Amino acid sequence: MKLSRKTAGLLALGCAYALAAGFILLRPAAGPQADRVTIRIAHWQLEGGVRQGLDAAIRRYGEINPGVRVVQIPVPDNIYAGWALTQLVGGDAPDIVEYNKDFSGFAVQQYFEPMTGEVMRPNPYNRGTPIEGVRWRDTFLDAMSSEDGFNRQLNQYYAVTLTQHSLRIIYNRPLMAAITGSAEPPGNYRDLLALFGKTRAYARRHPGIAAPIACSRDTVVGETGIIFSSAASPLYAKLDRRHALRISNHELGVAYLRGDWDFRSAETMTGLELLRAFGENCMPGFLSLTRDAAVMDFVNGRSLMIVAPSWESTSLKQLCAFDIGAFRYPVPTQDDPVYGPRMLGPYSDGELITWFALYLNKATPHRREALDFLHFITSQEGDRIFSDVSGWLPGTVGITAASAFSRQFLPVYDGYTWDSDFFTLSGNDARELIRSSYFLLYGPTGSPGRYAAALDAGIRPRIVADLVREGREEVQTLNREDLVAARQWLAGGVAAQTPLALFPARLEGRTFQMLSVLRESQAARPALAAASESAQAARTAPSSLRGVLGLLGRENGADNRIAEARAILASLSDDADPGTAAAARFLLARILENRLDHPDSAGAVAQFGRLIREGGASAWGQAALPRLAILLLYTPAGPADADARVAAAEKLLGEAREPRATLDLHLVISDGIFFLRLPAARALPHLLAAAASGLPDAATRADVLVQVAELSRLAGAGEQAARFYRTFLSEFPRDFRAFAVRQRLAPDPDHAAR
Repeated sequence: MKLSRKTAGLLALGCAYALAAGFILLRPAAGPQADRVTIRIAHWQLEGGVRQGLDAAIRRYGEINPGVRVVQIPVPDNIYAGWALTQLVGGDAPDIVEYNKDFSGFAVQQYFEPMTGEVMRPNPYNRGTPIEGVRWRDTFLDAMSSEDGFNRQLNQYYAVTLTQHSLRIIYNRPLMAAITGSAEPPGNYRDLLALFGKTRAYARRHPGIAAPIACSRDTVVGETGIIFSSAASPLYAKLDRRHALRISNHELGVAYLRGDWDFRSAETMTGLELLRAFGENCMPGFLSLTRDAAVMDFVNGRSLMIVAPSWESTSLKQLCAFDIGAFRYPVPTQDDPVYGPRMLGPYSDGELITWFALYLNKATPHRREALDFLHFITSQEGDRIFSDVSGWLPGTVGITAASAFSRQFLPVYDGYTWDSDFFTLSGNDARELIRSSYFLLYGPTGSPGRYAAALDAGIRPRIVADLVREGREEVQTLNREDLVAARQWLAGGVAAQTPLALFPARLEGRTFQMLSVLRESQAARPALAAASESAQAARTAPSSLRGVLGLLGRENGADNRIAEARAILASLSDDADPGTAAAARFLLARILENRLDHPDSAGAVAQFGRLIREGGASAWGQAALPRLAILLLYTPAGPADADARVAAAEKLLGEAREPRATLDLHLVISDGIFFLRLPAARALPHLLAAAASGLPDAATRADVLVQVAELSRLAGAGEQAARFYRTFLSEFPRDFRAFAVRQRLAPDPDHAAR
């Protein structure tokens, strides 16, 4: 059979992919040269132009630094995670490693080096540019605010990034001109619907065209999220109980369990109607098609358009024998004659995030050289070279997209977005039901009502399972951070009074919010803690605090070691040395609240209370204050009445001696007021105090500035609200909430979200 040019090209690409996999699996590591240091960089970006872009940047770096040789190792994405983890475990991983979502949850802390200190200093390769002297962190378009850049759980900056991306509809320009008389894309939702109709009519006259849009079960996901979330934006605004103009996926799950929304609400049904219209214009049977099948349909001219992320555009440009263009899917806006009254306003491409995250291998013998290359590749010169050659959009401040083609993919941030996705929801279990039930929406007998009913009938236990898993992981993380902080404290001597580097109290409080909702759910029977207490008698012989940390840090023998550690800590809590006694009481309280099958929150409250009474001025006593507040706010050990819970937590402010303890208490209490659904105005003094006392990281500061502004606006303090809104815009101009904040400052109040 004679192959067409397009089919042959796709087959050639597949063969190249297979050869690359074999090359990676069989090739030896690049050997060192006597006169040069060799650093290796592993990644899984095999799209057209990416390797060439990296090679170009590497060549330039070599001209500047002839003593360093940089080797890139591209690995196919379907084997990358296993390959990289094997290399990391075996101690032979490259110096720089692109992160992958399939890595284990603890891989970041275990294998990669935090770069917090480095990113707070200027990038030396930006000398002579407009961003000379700017902190490295702030030279990235997203200021390293993404999950890869800043790990909130570990409170560290870990990865630098190279590019930004968007989701687009890519189309066949000659075919568009043949169908409509113009190669330009539709300008609004009504124009899009008209284009769908014209394309179907054209297809009836030209049997080679099967559908307006080539799509697949893989590529539908991203577009689904954008279409649905644009319609659900008013619902996001209602669910934003923290008044931060953002809501996380796990908060969406918690809100569902609390009965705050369901899939049959007015806003969600609007979103499902829009999704149904989208699906009716996709390739028949697209839910059974793979991404490659959708690409084949588009490349072979069987569809006018294809849903594709911008990172695939360079590959499509190489594969297609025709000229291609791109446009945003035009969701309805407020001027739409049908959906306009239901829409909050324009919807953006989402949070400003940069991608292609490069992590520094903790075991690299060439840390200085690897870090230097990361400085170069993310400088204005390095990222410009990469983006110009690869065709991908730059992730560094001050670089203009090289070509008219790549500029079509520039993300649009002038619109609302909420940093979460109803179609991702709480995690894997909920997402699997949402996606496996697509046929009830898109199939021949599907409908928005049928799909919504099926989700509401089955999603609750899925959300519970996701949140139980997330809660267990977060509890394990804060336990692990306790041990790290205790070891650091011991290394500094028992008299050390500096604040302990524990898991951030505000995030810990949100974990306990989630756990309190799970306790109320009948489906949340599985234990949330990492270990259980043994029924066997524990060894009670006195031991050292250092020995207890060894027990608690061990992987095996969980039942026995927890009981043994508890007994030893009870003995050490009466130690003559006040520092040792305070540390023992803190860790004993942590065992009671976090490490038992059936947490003893009352016992933990008693231990924290004793610690504060007898050693409240110590580092451990000050760290106990916000943790005790969390237990009073969210566990059965607190008062029954919501007002009394907050009052009990507020009383602890009188015991705070250390600025960090005071700040943490204000943040924890304000979150508690929102969660317990007390009048939001009660949180404003706490947030004002937090803003005035100094905030530990940029992410928390951004949230607090928005919260103070929002609550001031609601309280009628317009001048104070405007001042905090403007401060936010001045300090965080690229934050995804900037559009909503500018709308708040607009003279026409109808522009502002309710």
